[in-house]
Amino acid sequence: SKSAKTLSDINPNSTILIPEDNFMVDVILEPYTRKYGVKLVHDGDYDLIVNPVILDDKVNQIFSTIFAGVGIDFNKKDNEIYPLINVPLNWINSFLEMDGKSKIKNVNNDEIASSFMEFLEDVAPQYRENVLKASDYIEKKLEVK
Repeated sequence: SKSAKTLSDINPNSTILIPEDNFMVDVILEPYTRKYGVKLVHDGDYDLIVNPVILDDKVNQIFSTIFAGVGIDFNKKDNEIYPLINVPLNWINSFLEMDGKSKIKNVNNDEIASSFMEFLEDVAPQYRENVLKASDYIEKKLEVK
């Protein structure tokens, strides 16, 4: 699944700090509690922390910082996991809607970035994943220097 490759850092019996009210994070991580003995907590000591950023928000943030002339903001931390980073907003909302939950909206809503994303959606529907891959590639190359 789209989340599995980003969750490979989870070790058996890890304690993971998760956000209080994030149904999708709960759904994605629940199988790890059964299969690997992972403990999900809302406070206290932890080995890993969940960053619940979704694909659309991350791509919007990348475009927003580029258009602002700041460049790409690399702020990943070693103990963070990103279970939703490869999951687009429309997939999440489709799942939430089927489960009778409220839809969510993008957190990052830079108007220029959003407009550019709408344009790209029409000409290259897979652009989100490619932008994220490009950002990760650049981040890795900068770490080597």
